[in-house]
Amino acid sequence: MIQAHWFSSSQTVTLGAANFAGYLIGAMAGRPLVAKLSNRSALRLLMAAVTIAFFACAWPVSVSWFFFWRLLSGFSGGAIVVLVATSILPHIPAPRRGFASGMISRATTAFALFQALGGYGYSYLFSRLHNDYALVFLCGAGALALAIVADVLVRTRRTEQSGREPAVR
Repeated sequence: MIQAHWFSSSQTVTLGAANFAGYLIGAMAGRPLVAKLSNRSALRLLMAAVTIAFFACAWPVSVSWFFFWRLLSGFSGGAIVVLVATSILPHIPAPRRGFASGMISRATTAFALFQALGGYGYSYLFSRLHNDYALVFLCGAGALALAIVADVLVRTRRTEQSGREPAVR
């Protein structure tokens, strides 16, 4: 964002802080959110919010615009990390839950690392492609396509296994 002359270095630091603050708020708000919605609905809503935020950050409208979308993206990411375990563990046999909890912890750590490295890689590619917005839309479309494919695959597998869609709360 600095190399593309969208924002100054101090503004970019502020945007990074917005993302981090959103992450902390989302981690604390994950459980109360599920009290209002089901796990499945909350996760879908949060993943949609991240995807929309990704597309919204394609335009350097203003610092406040980016601040809002980075805060929302961070909030969604923090809440997703908290809700993943409660979505997966009910489907794991009791004797395997300790192992599964460890694997979930490792997966969420890998997710955070991937997110950080992806941001740097994305910035590098963006600067090398002379600030071409097509990359932003391509990445957003790819994320949206992956989310849809994953959702369809999970629904299909659940339907095949049980003959009906189980309710997860």
